[in-house]
Amino acid sequence: MTRNDSFALYRRLLGYVRPYSKVFALGVLAMIINAAAEASVPALLQQLIDGSFVKKDPEFAHLMPLALIVLFIVRGLSDYVHSVALASVATHVVLDLRTTMFQRILTLPLAYFDRQPSAALMSKLTYNAQQISPIITSSLITIVKDSLTVVGLLGYMLWLNWKLSLLFFTVLPVIAWVIRSVSRRLRQFSRAQQNSMGSLTHVAHEVLGAPREIRIFGGAAYEAKRFHDVAASVRRYMMKTTRTSTANGPIVQFIAVLALAAIIYYATLATRSDQLTVGGFVSFFGAMALLLAPLKRLSNVNEALQRGLAAAASVFELIDAEPERDTGTRELSRSSGHLRFEDVGFRYPGAESDALDGVTLDIRPGESVALVGASGSGKSTLMSLIPRFYSPDRGRILLDELDTHELRLADLRANIALVTQHVVLFNDTVAANIAYGAPGEVSREQIERAAEAAHAMEFIRELPQGLDTPIGENGARLSGGQRQRLFDRARAAQGRADPAARRSDLGAGHRERAHRPAGDRQPEARPHHGDDRPPAVDDRQRRPRRRDGPGPRGRGRHARGAAGARRAVPQAAPAPVPRRQRAGRDRRAMNTAAVLPLELPAGRPPRILIVRLSAIGDVVMASGLIRSLRARWPDATIHWLVEPVAAPLLAHNPRLDGVKPMPRAAWQKLWRERRLGALAAEVLAFRRSLRAERYDLVLDAQGLLKSGLCAWMTGAPQRVGLRSHEGSQFLVHHRVMPPRGADRRIGSEYRALGIALGAADADFKLDLAVGAAQRERARAVLAEAGVAGRWVALCPFTTRPQKHWFEDRWAELAGAFAAQGLQPVIVGGPGDVEAARRIAALAPAAVDLAGRLRLDETVAALAEAALLVGVDTGLTHMGTALDVPTVALFGSTRPYLDTATPRSVVLYDALPCSPCRRRPSCAGRFDCMRSLQVQRVFDTAVGLLGGRPMIPLVPAP
Repeated sequence: MTRNDSFALYRRLLGYVRPYSKVFALGVLAMIINAAAEASVPALLQQLIDGSFVKKDPEFAHLMPLALIVLFIVRGLSDYVHSVALASVATHVVLDLRTTMFQRILTLPLAYFDRQPSAALMSKLTYNAQQISPIITSSLITIVKDSLTVVGLLGYMLWLNWKLSLLFFTVLPVIAWVIRSVSRRLRQFSRAQQNSMGSLTHVAHEVLGAPREIRIFGGAAYEAKRFHDVAASVRRYMMKTTRTSTANGPIVQFIAVLALAAIIYYATLATRSDQLTVGGFVSFFGAMALLLAPLKRLSNVNEALQRGLAAAASVFELIDAEPERDTGTRELSRSSGHLRFEDVGFRYPGAESDALDGVTLDIRPGESVALVGASGSGKSTLMSLIPRFYSPDRGRILLDELDTHELRLADLRANIALVTQHVVLFNDTVAANIAYGAPGEVSREQIERAAEAAHAMEFIRELPQGLDTPIGENGARLSGGQRQRLFDRARAAQGRADPAARRSDLGAGHRERAHRPAGDRQPEARPHHGDDRPPAVDDRQRRPRRRDGPGPRGRGRHARGAAGARRAVPQAAPAPVPRRQRAGRDRRAMNTAAVLPLELPAGRPPRILIVRLSAIGDVVMASGLIRSLRARWPDATIHWLVEPVAAPLLAHNPRLDGVKPMPRAAWQKLWRERRLGALAAEVLAFRRSLRAERYDLVLDAQGLLKSGLCAWMTGAPQRVGLRSHEGSQFLVHHRVMPPRGADRRIGSEYRALGIALGAADADFKLDLAVGAAQRERARAVLAEAGVAGRWVALCPFTTRPQKHWFEDRWAELAGAFAAQGLQPVIVGGPGDVEAARRIAALAPAAVDLAGRLRLDETVAALAEAALLVGVDTGLTHMGTALDVPTVALFGSTRPYLDTATPRSVVLYDALPCSPCRRRPSCAGRFDCMRSLQVQRVFDTAVGLLGGRPMIPLVPAP
């Protein structure tokens, strides 16, 4: 930044001072008086010494003490007045700048926010704006008052003895050069420090906004390093600023002291020759001494001044940003809702290809349209063009046959209701959030009608202050379901309930159809019926809410009508249990499918935690509980506590509200290191985090002591255990004990737990979800390995040798699939690499992917397979959960016989010794697995695909 730019910035800042010019002038006048009073001290000192001590004048002896008192009273009052006056002006200027910035932010186009991180804007509003205050307070005081003091003292020194004063003036150019050099470096460091502070705010904002994602994906170490690097950068620039500004003062003072030393020497000679009186010498020396303090402040003022000017530059950069253009002139009071796209094209700035190209679409009034497509296909972009968040590069958009660019923005957006995929609530009362955005005053009755229409009053009445209850930041004091209902339904209902504020909701109506943006090639378009808005159809859909009855045209795709609704099982009302009563004393063992007499809070959706820590296969089979619980309590907040190794199986499930990892590995490490104090602290912190969630119901779906302890740590008033033993039965209130072997379906014991909670048997279905990024990664690995077309996943690996099938048979089966045109792919984890290499060596046609995919990527890869064959392992159960044709080979273990789907088959021979589980009695022959011949497995697999083997199998030599 050049010197002219600095003056221009300062002049612009003084423009913000103009409304407070009277107070500012009073402060400047007080500074002048203060400077004059300070410069008068040496003159008064000369009169005191010469008149009282040299001439011994009694009049001076009486007047000088009074003069000193008056002088310091004036000095003190002027110092108070200028400090308070300038501080008042500075705070007003900062307030005006922040208000101007905030108003500019409210009018900026959406493209500006795409380029600028929100944390950088926050830093400008808070940190940078505050750095301007010293320019008007401390820096201005230093520049004006200390400069006047220096001028006054130098003038007095010239009046006393001009020859001595000239000695002092010789060092001023050197001092000015030092100050200028330091100023340049301080400006550079201040600008870099403010940018680093913006980055620090950005990182902290991201971390504080995503605590669940960071923990579930194990990103704590990465985020800690990232924060440390940015914080270290802030510290580095702070130290550079400190070193430069601190060195500036001593250098300037050393140069000044050299001149003072010469002045003292010549002043002594002048005194000897009677050219200077004793009082004059003391006064001259006192003036020089008084010069040091203002000179030091003037030399150090650069730090605050340059920091403030750098901050002012960034603030004015935001203020000068071009606001959102409103070129429309036509008015539109109420739209009929006829929306038409004509050959619309759009490309984001800097992008290499179009986001939209040639989109033509006609949406008639009363019609509901769902945009279906892959992630990145332009659905959100197309929606953003309607309210003119962006402007199309080609084509036009018509609303009621009027080009939207000809309409005033306020009129256009007043005819659009927006329900985004993200819940956005404000730190205000429930009533204020419901009424948000409605023009004019909204009556209490209108708010209540909107809440009733959204079925939100049932939980609002239970809040401490009803509609006047503050909900916290983004609704932090509400449950996930309550936030969703308040945001999506009540706010939209307010727009429909108030005729004056009614919007033409383009997503609501009576006729529905689906449209696919140009360039999208997904084969299925899915219309949505019977809801106030179509769900966003993407790789990860928003969880749809169940309606109490049929939609406008009967049962919808996600809404269950009266004919299809599950009849709720009435729950018994048990006698109240004292809160302090021990869990074990109220423990009930349920051996049948009777509904548990749970005591859940009335008037609000429950908060539920599933505890199934491991293993991967059991987590897969227990995943059916998610759908059971969601069907039983549609608006419940559902979390899952699991060990980190299995957490990726659940991380992408849209029907789960959160996944909480149990840090068992970290605890074991502390135990091995005998760091018992640290271990106790970690366990207590974990317990506090669980209790902070305030769960109403905890399900121990593992039934072991470790899972029971986790359930107990939550302090939930209702804890249910599944086959609880090892002492965990004393840590739960209810115990579900389904009879062994009575139900041979996959996940039967978890199914029984869901039924005991009041869910229907049909609601239980294994529930795995695939993340978009994991799907792309899996496809890339498959393509890199040369896998193209239809392929079969071979899953030979388990944790126990008695569950294995033989490696030579896997190789023979792989060759048979290859001969049928199915590419065999060996899938396994990092611990299976060596065994996979041995099988691949026996089967050259097989592709070995063992250890090359993470767990969630493995799920995504298996979802792409045409067929899966595996032993009793979690990967095999995933095939059934993903609805991939699956052949399960069971022997010493038999977790289930019925896969509950015609697309999966279990091959199992019931020998007298099987299932032996962990106690084989065949001396290592594993007859149960040996009886499963390759031809039988192959025929079964091909039968699942709907074909017949083209050639008979020839056993491998």
